[in-house]
Amino acid sequence: MRQFATDYPGICRIDSIGRSVEGRAILFAVISDNVHSEEAEPEVMYSSTMHGDETTGYVLMLRLIDYLLTNYQSDVQVSNLVDNLEIWINPLANPDGTYYSGNSTVYGATRYNANGVDLNRNFPNPQDGDHPDGNLWQPETVAMLELAERQNFVLSANFHGGAELLNYPWDTWKRRHADDEWLIRLCRQYADTVQANSPAAYMTDMNNGISNGWDWYVIYGGRQDYMTYYQHCREVTIEISDTKLPPESELTAYWEYNRDALLNYLSAALTGIRGEIRTDQALGEMQISIVGHELDNSWIVPDKDFGDYYRLCLPGIYQLEITSGSESIAIDNITVSIGPSTRVNLITGTTIPGDVNADNDINIADVVLIQNYIAGQIVPNETEFNSADWNGDEILNQDDLDRIMQFLLNLYP
Repeated sequence: MRQFATDYPGICRIDSIGRSVEGRAILFAVISDNVHSEEAEPEVMYSSTMHGDETTGYVLMLRLIDYLLTNYQSDVQVSNLVDNLEIWINPLANPDGTYYSGNSTVYGATRYNANGVDLNRNFPNPQDGDHPDGNLWQPETVAMLELAERQNFVLSANFHGGAELLNYPWDTWKRRHADDEWLIRLCRQYADTVQANSPAAYMTDMNNGISNGWDWYVIYGGRQDYMTYYQHCREVTIEISDTKLPPESELTAYWEYNRDALLNYLSAALTGIRGEIRTDQALGEMQISIVGHELDNSWIVPDKDFGDYYRLCLPGIYQLEITSGSESIAIDNITVSIGPSTRVNLITGTTIPGDVNADNDINIADVVLIQNYIAGQIVPNETEFNSADWNGDEILNQDDLDRIMQFLLNLYP
């Protein structure tokens, strides 16, 4: 993992989000075109092997990291993903379980962590509360909970083994998720792509490779429902191989079966409705909803840093509602087509960052003033220009200018 960042420092960094019971690091490779700077772009996550003896996904995630890094700027799809997403990949979520027999072998791996806890029953659950399994949150769980709170993941997947299918929410309830049709289409695309690249018997369990969680078997405390309900993300569980710990000789085949589907799944984060919200209200308190559609916390929230949001949905015509406290704004007739997301930006509030010409609007005149200020040609009113800081560093600089210009180009194309 460290070598990835050493070899590709411009597009990859390695984050340790915490440590296991026995002190092993829980590592993510973070991949993006400006990986050392936060940007207004969708954050997506792949995580594998929270059951330590289900190791196929572990190796596939390592290979995916390598594939994204080595094919950047030579493969159009890979370049599009790296340029437009912030991709988080965690090959091994339960290192103590996988290396139960020691650091030199995965044979003897166990499902549970070093405390004997099933990590995929250890997450807060919308029906059974914070501790549905009766155990304290494990260090591995806490690391994931804290990561999910810090980031604003739009789309994620959790890789397991022992079956061959995609399992979509809910695991907790018989009733369907508000985006049930979208989730089915997402899973169907993955399964169909895999089946096109594999032998006839692969990824065909349950409904030809997909299943609603409740229909398959009910669990409480799974990460899928936690991410989807509490974090307003969309997560599915991908059961990648019938054999939990396949022989080395089969691992290349599993990679070839899944490679295209893994890339296509990430691309789904670039569809639907997206935009940026500029406001003087607390972004963390906002809800963004499709009117007449949402159920069970299916609404989304904007990113706390930049106000960017991503409402994944099927093609159609929608009414979007942005709610903050008792106030709400509705945007009608948003047309979503197949392909890249439809952009809908919104400016609200009375003090909008970026307005420095006192006309209560962000426009090209603000950009000219800020540009002249950065070039040293004018001395501004200090209060006005402080309000133009868009990147949170309390300094008005070229980065702020670039962000405001991009915002205007998106708002007034």
